Amino acid sequence: MDEAALRRLTRRIYLPLPDEEARKALIKSHLDKGNKVEMSDEDIETVTKKTHGYSSADVVILVKEAAMCLIREVPTE
Repeated sequence: MDEAALRRLTRRIYLPLPDEEARKALIKSHLDKGNKVEMSDEDIETVTKKTHGYSSADVVILVKEAAMCLIREVPTE
């Protein structure tokens, strides 16, 4: 194929799933980004173990959604 045709094709890059330490780091870093969610180390360990097989994007979405659940529970009064 010529260069012009190759530029129009979608490129996919394979990234392996994050290991336990990487998932824990993702959880902690996204909790620290202004989410004001406090979790104990034990809770973070539990979530880390339960997210085995999750991609990095899945872990980030999970943390963001958990933070949004707290906001949704705030009374509107």
